[in-house]
Amino acid sequence: MLTTDVPKTDTQLFEFLRQRFGWGTFVDNGADSYLKYRMREVGMIKRMRAKRHITVEHVVMVADYCRAQRLSPGNLTSLMRHDKDARSWRDARLRAEVQAEVRREIDDAIAYELTLEDSPWLDTLIRVGDMERLEVLAEWKRARHR
Repeated sequence: MLTTDVPKTDTQLFEFLRQRFGWGTFVDNGADSYLKYRMREVGMIKRMRAKRHITVEHVVMVADYCRAQRLSPGNLTSLMRHDKDARSWRDARLRAEVQAEVRREIDDAIAYELTLEDSPWLDTLIRVGDMERLEVLAEWKRARHR
C-alpha cells in the first residue's frame, strides 16, 4: 500500500518512519527529554537528505518499497540501503501504469471505430503489438483529430 498522505517536513518524516517501522523507542531516563531526542533524530534525517540530495518524498518512496517487500529496516541507514531497489521498483510501477493507460486508450479507440462503417483503423488497432501501441495510438489520434 502506497502512502497517500506524504509528510512534508523532516519532523513529519521522522514521525512517519517512527510509526511505520516502530523506530525510535524513547526511554525517559530523566536526562533527555523527548523533544531533544526528536530534534536529534530529525537533524540526522536532514543531514542524510542533504548529503544524498534527496527529497522527503523520495525517503517515503523507499519506505513504501520496504513495506511492499515486507522488509523491516531498523533505522534510517538500513532503510536507505534499499534505495537502488526502490528506484527500480518505482520505475517498473510507472511503466506498468503507462502501459495500462495506453491499453485503455487503444480499447477506447477500438470501441469508437466499431461504431463507424468501413473503418480503416479497426484492423490496425486490433492487431497492434505492444511495441507499436503508443505510435499507432498517436497516428490514430492525429487522423481522427482527437
